[in-house]
Amino acid sequence: MAQEWSDDYLIGISEVDEQHKTFFAASQRLCEEILNSRGEDAVEEALAFLKTYANQHFASEEAFMAKHNYPALGAHKQLHAAFMEQLEMLNDEFETDHVGSQDLADRIEDMTTCWLVDHIIDEDTQYAKHASE
Repeated sequence: MAQEWSDDYLIGISEVDEQHKTFFAASQRLCEEILNSRGEDAVEEALAFLKTYANQHFASEEAFMAKHNYPALGAHKQLHAAFMEQLEMLNDEFETDHVGSQDLADRIEDMTTCWLVDHIIDEDTQYAKHASE
């Protein structure tokens, strides 16, 4: 089961916090749809949503960091690029096998949820702190 949203993940920037909540909700929805036997369709929809939403979210975060002259912007962009690369590898696997297996869905859900939690706690809180100084 997907990790639940916690207010512990709030970084104090309402636009970004709402985006993070949406990411969590999408991950939860993927898990639920797989459990309800939506299989391939659910995986395909989740991958498409996650790729689009991640690109939009990352662009928004990076613009915020640039606006506030965040000194670790370059490193943060690299983390975003690495996430997109992992997501693209999972998408390639799905397109090659064209099967919405439970294993693939679990890996997508684990990657997105774990990455989000770690990224919010370890990285996003840093630029939020910098912006509030």
